[in-house]
Amino acid sequence: MKQRVKMKDVFKKMTRGLMYAGVQYNAVTNATETVFIIKDYEYKLKLLADSPFVDIRGSLEYNTKATGFIYLVKFGQSKNRIYHHWFDKTMQKNDLLHLLDQDKVTYCLVNERNKIVDILATPNGTKEIVYKYLSTIDPVWTVNEFNQLVNETMYKYKSLESIWEYITENMAS
Repeated sequence: MKQRVKMKDVFKKMTRGLMYAGVQYNAVTNATETVFIIKDYEYKLKLLADSPFVDIRGSLEYNTKATGFIYLVKFGQSKNRIYHHWFDKTMQKNDLLHLLDQDKVTYCLVNERNKIVDILATPNGTKEIVYKYLSTIDPVWTVNEFNQLVNETMYKYKSLESIWEYITENMAS
């Protein structure tokens, strides 16, 4: 039996400045979907909500032990408005299957007092890469091996802006 969790309880456990993925039921579309929750200071969230555009990027990252999918979202032009989430298909397959199936992606912006500031939606531009990630047959890895991949990738690129630029430069290839 699945346990229901209240969103306000989830918000309280979240770290400010980060983006989390979760699955929720959408009564409007009558479907379960992957949503992203961004928790940050309210003044930063208002800047995000007022941004003239939202853009997304995704990349598959590998090492000798694991493969991960990094999802990035950028609000406006500022490099300080990039948030990211790592997906591990061995632990988050359902999240990825829902993301693969949905036409839009929802972002719930939550302030430091755990209140929803805004909810934004963008077209889902990651279906192809999510499909590729789920279709690839990989050896099974441990949580520690996946975390090592994340750490190696973040060390290699040094910043989210560098990852963003790398993905952007290699999108056409």
